[in-house]
Amino acid sequence: MIKLERNKSGIMCAWDEDENASKKKSRIEKLEGWDFSAYVNHHMPELMMFHVANEGAFSVQHRSSLSRSGVLPGASDYVILHSTMCGHSFTLIELKRSRKRDSSVSQEQVDFIIHGEAHGGFCCVAYGAKAAIAIVEWLYKGTEF
Repeated sequence: MIKLERNKSGIMCAWDEDENASKKKSRIEKLEGWDFSAYVNHHMPELMMFHVANEGAFSVQHRSSLSRSGVLPGASDYVILHSTMCGHSFTLIELKRSRKRDSSVSQEQVDFIIHGEAHGGFCCVAYGAKAAIAIVEWLYKGTEF
């Protein structure tokens, strides 16, 4: 079952209770992203969704170059440029590993999500592809959790 609630930082978070309760360490974020992206591209191709490649081990010089080019610290992983059925003008999803204890949310990510909400978006942290898919299905198809 998917849970959706605000955390102590005040941001919306979604997770699958069974995956979160697992004793096994969760898959790396990149694999969760591949599953999520493949699902949306196949089942909801009408959505203009893209991934923000904002993380990685870069040299100081390259990171500086990226910053000058407009890369924002804390930018959410996925952006959907469509209005939701709930009336939000866009969606931001920060995708994490499926077990909450295997990932952390940076202050920059919290600030970015709060800023996105203040500008009319539905913004959340999704722990795992299953939670991210459930959020997108709920927002754009009206499917219940």
